[in-house]
Amino acid sequence: MSAQNKKVTQEQRTIIEHNGSHALVKAVPGSGKTTTLVKRVQRLLQNGIMPEQILVLMYNKAAQISFSEKLNLTLKNQYRLPDVRTFHSLALEIVQQAVQRGELDHKNLLTPDMPEYNRIIREAYKYGYAAEDSFVEQHEIQELQLFIDRCHADGSSPEEIQFDPAFDKSPKEHIKAYQRFVELLQEQRLRTFDITLAEAKQIIIKQQHLFSQLTHVIVDEYQDVNLVQHELIRLLAGEHAKVMAVGDINQSIYQWRGSRPDFIDGIFEQQFQPVKVFHLSCTFRFGHMLSLVANSLIGKNTHKTTKLCVSHPSQTPRTDVAIHAGLCLSKTPLLLTKGTGSAAILARTNAHLAEAELALRLCQIPYTYPSDNAEQSTKSEKTTLFKRREVCVLVVAFLLTIDGNLQRLGRHNDRRTIIAGFLWDAGFNWATGQMKDANAKLLNQSADIWQIMSEIFQNGRKHRFQLKDLLSLKGSARETDLAAEVYQKIAMAGLTENIGQESSIRRESNDQCRGMFRIKEFLQSSKITAGEFLSAVLNPQTASSSFSPVTLATFHAAKGLEYDTVIITGLNDAEFPATSPLEIASHVATQDVTNEDSLEEERRLFYVGITRAKQKLHLLVPQDERLAHWLDKGWNTTPKKDPVASRFVYELGLTECLKVGQAIYAGSADSINSFTNKLPRQYLNELRKLR
Repeated sequence: MSAQNKKVTQEQRTIIEHNGSHALVKAVPGSGKTTTLVKRVQRLLQNGIMPEQILVLMYNKAAQISFSEKLNLTLKNQYRLPDVRTFHSLALEIVQQAVQRGELDHKNLLTPDMPEYNRIIREAYKYGYAAEDSFVEQHEIQELQLFIDRCHADGSSPEEIQFDPAFDKSPKEHIKAYQRFVELLQEQRLRTFDITLAEAKQIIIKQQHLFSQLTHVIVDEYQDVNLVQHELIRLLAGEHAKVMAVGDINQSIYQWRGSRPDFIDGIFEQQFQPVKVFHLSCTFRFGHMLSLVANSLIGKNTHKTTKLCVSHPSQTPRTDVAIHAGLCLSKTPLLLTKGTGSAAILARTNAHLAEAELALRLCQIPYTYPSDNAEQSTKSEKTTLFKRREVCVLVVAFLLTIDGNLQRLGRHNDRRTIIAGFLWDAGFNWATGQMKDANAKLLNQSADIWQIMSEIFQNGRKHRFQLKDLLSLKGSARETDLAAEVYQKIAMAGLTENIGQESSIRRESNDQCRGMFRIKEFLQSSKITAGEFLSAVLNPQTASSSFSPVTLATFHAAKGLEYDTVIITGLNDAEFPATSPLEIASHVATQDVTNEDSLEEERRLFYVGITRAKQKLHLLVPQDERLAHWLDKGWNTTPKKDPVASRFVYELGLTECLKVGQAIYAGSADSINSFTNKLPRQYLNELRKLR
């Protein structure tokens, strides 16, 4: 249903019609906040506010495009569109205009996905740590990058952090490297998006008249703003504009990159006065069972929205929630409905998505990867398998074991990537320039890989496996052999021992090791043959048209999206929640984030994942007798001893939530009062208010 035709709730109406002060809107997932904000802008225009007096700030490019399209449909060309921007695009325009006025120097934009960015941050690291040119310290580069991100998020220059108590415990080498990073950007006339935000802030401080025409500033996803963005909003508002901030602390999952939940959980109300606090607590996305388990989960957090998430009495689907213990991903078709509905497989890490991609290829189910780049629209990729070097090592190893050569790669589109990944991670100890030479030789389809390998092992260096072990694999298996048995042969030869060891980023290294473990587990549980494995990786059969493409995404990439069916995999407690600071949110946590903060953010991450579902939510967990006991007893408590399945699954209280949800749908909700848990009674009271 289009935004202009939706009937608004009383909660939404009060927000749309609000006048006279700043406003903070705390919105649960699927509560129609986009519809509310679109109609809010429409009402402002109807009341005579000029489009140039309104600024709407969205968190990423995809959200900006979606909001603009819905706003355009609602206004029906009756009014000019106000400015709808992302923080980065607004800051970039402010800086570019300052450049045109001669107030700033012209510089090229440098983004993290550019090779030049990686080169500069590595050079800065080597300078800070006085590292030799040929040596890169394991995992430290990633920590440096996160340190720099933190400095930028706080708006701290290299000079300022030297005297900032918040950075007292930071390595002096980091501070020195950060200073060199900034110098390199200056020398090469480059600026990053983070730098444009800081520059835009300084421009507005000096020239406050630039946005003096604004009377209304609307900011979406306020739980994700960092200090610089928060201060930029204050400057944009000035003395006259009213700010409406919309967000949900329960979905604050970017603390590792500088966002601060306390901006929406206290600071906004302190610094934007007078302020009116509103709630969008009614979801239209999913039914009572999912609302109940989501409330049960997030209720374990100290910092959370005070209002429960409640499903609309009549305008939500009856969402099914199920836990599947020990279910192999090769059984995915059993969880999907052919021909209809959107579906997604979500996971905490990319390693689990690689396993899921293999499963979908074997099942001939089409799939896609959404872009998780905040400044890109929703592009998708055909495959990410060959970006994972552990997959490349296995492909080459399987080919050598079964065929004795690489002829099957032939003119494969990813031949170059597969060979490079194998040479990088298989365990060779390369002399300078030797890997590049070996790669060039192996790209020749007529090359004899065994001759090339012999030359490599004759260089006098110690490798992680022996040539005789490698030769022992040659033609030692058949396509009809179980893939798990072939994998075991390859592991015995030492070809898997080095996986992840060549990464300079510990997060990446851990993810590669985890990916290898997941593939091993998948081969064992699916019982596919070696030939089936190779075909699935190299030459997958045409996907069945019976299924709609399944989206493969991490929880972070899925934020803001929704699907009819959601399958969540990787729910073992050893990996989720991530407990090491170096694993949190795929990045290093900042030093002022405690272990409890990290655990709460991980819980919010799971909350985001489960609330993407509309009709069906499937949770794939390992076999765990304690979880079975928890479900049998109907408990929703956090286990004190480390469980096998993720502790977050325990906290859902699924058994009781299903009973409560079924009672609501059966019209026997009065019996809910007999439950010992107070959540059902609170939920029922809130539900009655909506009827």
